[in-house]
This record gives sequence, structure tokens and C-alpha cells, in this order.
Amino acid sequence: MATTDSNTGVPDLGGEVPKVDLDSGTPSGSGVSHGEIVPRVGDGLQFVDAGGTAPEDRAFRPDIEGLRGVSVLLVVLFHSGNFHLVGGYVGVDVFFVISGFVITGILLRQSASTGRPKMLAFYGRRVLRIVPMATVVIAVTMVAERVLIGVSAAQNAASGARWATLFCANIHSSLLFGTFWSLGVEEQFYLVYPALLFAVAIVCRKWPIRAKLAVVLAIVIVASFSWSALNPAAEYGSAIGRAWELAVGAMLAVATGYLKKLPASIAAVMTWTGLIGLTVIAFGLNFSSAYPGPLSALPVGAAALIIGGGTAAPRMGVESLLKLAPFKWTGRWSYSLYLWHWPIIIIALQHWRYTDTLTNLLPVGLAVALSAGTYFAIENPIRHSTFLRRSPVISIAFGGVLVAVCLVVIASVS
Repeated sequence: MATTDSNTGVPDLGGEVPKVDLDSGTPSGSGVSHGEIVPRVGDGLQFVDAGGTAPEDRAFRPDIEGLRGVSVLLVVLFHSGNFHLVGGYVGVDVFFVISGFVITGILLRQSASTGRPKMLAFYGRRVLRIVPMATVVIAVTMVAERVLIGVSAAQNAASGARWATLFCANIHSSLLFGTFWSLGVEEQFYLVYPALLFAVAIVCRKWPIRAKLAVVLAIVIVASFSWSALNPAAEYGSAIGRAWELAVGAMLAVATGYLKKLPASIAAVMTWTGLIGLTVIAFGLNFSSAYPGPLSALPVGAAALIIGGGTAAPRMGVESLLKLAPFKWTGRWSYSLYLWHWPIIIIALQHWRYTDTLTNLLPVGLAVALSAGTYFAIENPIRHSTFLRRSPVISIAFGGVLVAVCLVVIASVS
């Protein structure tokens, strides 16, 4: 895997029941905060609305939605160079833990209802969650690079754009699409992980699936963390070296039944300790440190404390803060904001070459506005489209068309 400079590291019913997005664990609309989701049976749909949590957990976790918001804010403010947030890049590590938790929750819910995960349905859902916004951002960025900076700049960016479109930006890094490396890590991991869970489900059927999965995840965590500790320079954008972070989140989902039994006082202390620790790390762990390597255990551990303690839903836990509107909406827009902010910052630097703090915030403001707009106009409508969700084959084919169109746009402007 190619290395990536750490200063560019960043990195988803019968009756009136709220829909919860399967990949993000968040309500598909704007008003519902939580509630148990009852799957519809026999309605012909391949995608069932359920939370991105294990079956025993709440269908919607406001603390996780808010934690997404905190994570993306850390990354965006770090990249904008404001507020001396020298360690904001650790927000990506938190994203990985959340992703592992949510995806494993989805697969465990499928296994609980059908006896094993539905792999094609999983990939269809994943395509609708990830591909549309990624291809839109790449295509728009390339057009903007051509118009605002010039033909030569667009030609230089074209190779990186192609790798990003194919979710391999962690293998071939580029300046304009530097943050897309984390998408490459996740999608490469999820090419393998559902198949691994499927194998775990059908092997040694007498053993509980969670016990078997816990053993496999423990092996992944030890092996991947050891590899990353021994190869910190090569590990930054490596799916192998980052797998343990996703596996930690997965282990939290597997352990949901135990975490729910935590005393409320202990669970609350866990969540606040995690959030305070994450804040200290973000302001104190600058990129001159030997990162990621073993140091990545710090933000991963902080995220695990927040998610693990939050499973018990302690009344005095950090959820009381993270469920507030600023974190809630930033969390819902987090994927779009993560994609938009870096290309906008780079193009603005290329075009205006600003240096003061006030103008540093202007690209961030534009990124937030674009994120909100594209969330409501593109991201949310597509991933909840009745037609596209009717069949995984349709969803995957739609994603393939988007990738092809994006590659055509890249070729035409470069």
C-alpha cells in the first residue's frame, strides 16, 4: 500500500414507524430521534429498515450520530488550519470504529432473522450509501479544477481521480483527493468482511455465532495492530494496518449484550472519559508524532469507551451532549462534509492562496453548505429510493453506472 502523509489523513414496518438508515444508524428523515424498528415481512423489498446496531441494542443511537459529527469536525478543522487542532486527523480513526460497529450490527441483525448474512443485499445497500456522493464529489471537483485552475491542473489530478473513483485512493494517493484514502480502506475491508462472517455462520454450527465471530475478530485485532505497530510508515493508508480499528468497532457490536448490563454510573463515566480523552488527543497529538502506529490506540480506545458505555444508555452519559442539534446535524451530513471539504480547501488554496484565519474558514463554510444541500438533494433520496432498494442487483448496477459516468467526466475534462 502506498503511504499517505498524515496531514492529509481524514479519511449507513408496518404502521407509522420511523425509518432508520441501515448504514449510518440514523433516521432517514429529519425529525425522528430514536425508536425501535419492526421489519416488514412480505412486502417484496430486499432491504429492511433497521438500525445499524446489534439486535439487542436500540435501533437508533443518538450518541453515535453525534460522535460522527464530532469526528468530522475534528478532521475539517484540522485541515482548515484553525483552532490549533493539531491532532484532528484522529477523527478518521473514530470513523473506522463507528463503521465497524454499525456494519457488524447490520450483519448481526440479518443473521438473527435469516440465520446468516445476506451478502448481495449488504453490498447493494453499501453501494447506495457510498458510491453516489463519492462520484458526484469527484466529478464536480474535476470540473472545478479544469475551470478555476486550468487544463494542466486537471490533467495532473486525473490519475488520482480515477483511483479515488475505484475506491483505491489508499493505494495511489493524490493531493486533490487525499481524503478518499479512508474510503479505500473501508471498501477493501468490506469486500472481505461479510464473506468472513458468512463463513463463521456456517462453520461449527453448534457454537454461537457471536462466540465464533469474537474469536475471529480478536485474531484480526492482534494481527493487524501488530503489523501496524511494526510498519507505521506503510500503515497509514493500508487496509491491512487499519483493519484492527474496524474490528474493534465490530467487537463492540458483538459484545452488545454484555455492554447493556453495565451499571449506569460506570457506563456514564466511560462515555465522558472517552469524549474528554478524544478532545485532549485532538489538541495534543500533532502529526510530527510517530502516527499512526501504536498511538492510534488512543483515539480508538476513546471511541470504544463512548460507544461501549453508550450501549447501556446511561441517563447522565455523553449522549446528553451528543444528541444536541449541532452534533446531530453535523453527524447526518458527516459523509458529505468529509468528501467535500478537502477538495474545496485545496482548490481555494490553488486559486486564491489565502493565509489568514478568516479566509481559512470560508472554504469550510462552503463545504458545510454543499454538504447540507447534497445530503437532502442527492445522498438521502438515493439511498432511500424505493426503486433502487427493491433489488440489490439494481442497486449495484446503478453504482456501476455512476462509476462509469464519473470516469467519463474525468476523461473529458483532462
